[in-house]
Amino acid sequence: MEARWRAQIAKELRGRTLESLVGQSEDGLDIHPLYVGRDLEQLDCLDSLPGVGLNARGFEGRSGGEWRNCPEIAPDGLDQLVDMATEAGALGADAVWCRCVSTEGGRGGRGLSGLRRWPLRALASSLAKVVEAKLPVIVETGAVASPIAAALEQHGGAFPGVSLTIDMFGDRASRGVAGASAALIDEELRACLSWSRGRATESVRLLCATQPFHDAGATPAQELGIALSLVVGTMRRVEEAGADFEQVLDSLLLRVAIGRDLFTEIAKLRALRSLWSQVMGACGFGTVHHCVEIAAKGAWRDRTKVDPWVNLLRGTTETFAASVGGASMITTVPMHEALAGDSALARRLATNTQVVLRRESQLGQVMDMGGGSYYIEWLTNSLALEGWKWFRKIEATGGLEAALRTKVMHAWLEEESAQRRAAVARRTQPIVGVSDFPTTTTTPLPDYRVASPSRRRSSANQVIPRWSRNRPITSRASVLEDATLENAWDALAESAVGEPAGVPLPRERLSEPFEALRAQAGRLPTPPHILVVHVGSGGMVQARADFVANVVKILGVDATHCSLEDLQGRPEVGPAAAVLCAADDVLEERIAELVSSARAARARRVVVAAPPRPVSGDGPDEFLYQGADIRAFLESLLAVSVTDLEGGSR
Repeated sequence: MEARWRAQIAKELRGRTLESLVGQSEDGLDIHPLYVGRDLEQLDCLDSLPGVGLNARGFEGRSGGEWRNCPEIAPDGLDQLVDMATEAGALGADAVWCRCVSTEGGRGGRGLSGLRRWPLRALASSLAKVVEAKLPVIVETGAVASPIAAALEQHGGAFPGVSLTIDMFGDRASRGVAGASAALIDEELRACLSWSRGRATESVRLLCATQPFHDAGATPAQELGIALSLVVGTMRRVEEAGADFEQVLDSLLLRVAIGRDLFTEIAKLRALRSLWSQVMGACGFGTVHHCVEIAAKGAWRDRTKVDPWVNLLRGTTETFAASVGGASMITTVPMHEALAGDSALARRLATNTQVVLRRESQLGQVMDMGGGSYYIEWLTNSLALEGWKWFRKIEATGGLEAALRTKVMHAWLEEESAQRRAAVARRTQPIVGVSDFPTTTTTPLPDYRVASPSRRRSSANQVIPRWSRNRPITSRASVLEDATLENAWDALAESAVGEPAGVPLPRERLSEPFEALRAQAGRLPTPPHILVVHVGSGGMVQARADFVANVVKILGVDATHCSLEDLQGRPEVGPAAAVLCAADDVLEERIAELVSSARAARARRVVVAAPPRPVSGDGPDEFLYQGADIRAFLESLLAVSVTDLEGGSR
């Protein structure tokens, strides 16, 4: 069979070798176009059935069909909290993820959750209404959950289905500060875990979230290593606090970002479970005794503002990868996420994406759907090995918190981000709708509304008295009538004043540079005038002209196509740029002549659509070709247009 495959491949390649198709992943892995059984000879995972043995294939008693459809909401008020949660439940959500945490150290996204401004007692009352709707809700509270726990205790009810997350590293990563002192976090763990005893297992969740690191540029293998360091760091904190390990293992929740590469993300989730087993074995808990709940959310860095409708496709791919990879909980990102606003249509489509994939496409009917694929099995093993290397590298610096404080982590992630930015600028990593196949007009979301300015205003200057925050969280007196969540964070942060400060991790979207250029072009009184000059005809000329027109559309403008004769006969005011599109043989003979003709037509910038070549005589200002720095080319076009406007030549 392999011989037949190779024979067919050789026929299709028409003289090219199979090795010419080898690519490289972000982690430096050589990705081959063909994988066969012998590529997996050293792997023992193929001997285990799904749900049995190594956890890469899933946990016994769990299947992909049990994943929870969990949209994320960041309401602007308590009424919105109830309305959005009710809406999500009606659309088919199994739970909602409610963001309360402050993100003032980071840029972008939907900003701060408006819940921070409301009294804790009122928040507890609203959560009670969500509980009445029988919809589980995960409340992301940051490093300290006790103020909300106290409000729930004061309110009275059991609050089944409400989970409070405690993230001991999120503030350090996203804001560069400790959410509370180490001593208070230890007290927090003991108190919250004590409060959760006798309640549902999920009432308090220890959150290990990799999103801040993914947003800052982490590769899949780096994200795996970071996830392990988050788990180990949390376990160390638990040990220092003297908490119950068995209870903690049941409460751990890993939340990872799902990126654009379908097969890589499937393999990443499978590798994460395998590495989890390895860590559990090293800690003496057994490799398969404890399962881990993995929550997956689409990557922020892949969201776009321009043509947000394409984000629907991104969300579908990410959701598919998360479900096939075996995530326990999936958040499909709405297409408006990068617009700093809200859209009911976007929320509905995001929730329905999972409903369709699960109920109509039946993705949940097969456990470990990617298992048995030579490529996915090889990639799972390779990512696990690379992830373990990164885990050891992080631990060698003193752990994740030390790597953040000393900015070693920042340097690692910036190195990867720089390479990714270069790939985006050269379109070797294209962004559909922004840098590839852009449109000059975009259909806006019909019900989109801009985020309320109140989200950007700080709350009233209220401070919780010291005695109130130091009382046990089960004390009814520990929550004041006018205390807000932000008050609680501010008061608790006072305890971390002596903690070593760090630098927040950057939060970047890959499309931002191109979106900024498009916005700059849109602010010009007249759009840049760019001519695509067809020199002759033929397939190569047309292909190069189409390539140039596609590049120019990134600015939101259409280029004008013309022949060389039309260029020479144009009026006295020349174009901002003339891009010459000709066949290679024509360029070899006439490139200097063509460039001179364009300059005679008063083109302020002359570009040749072809790979660079030596020119005797008058050469072009630059060459434009597949793999060139497209971002730099567009910046030069805008610079010419701005200069023309300032000089009054238009």
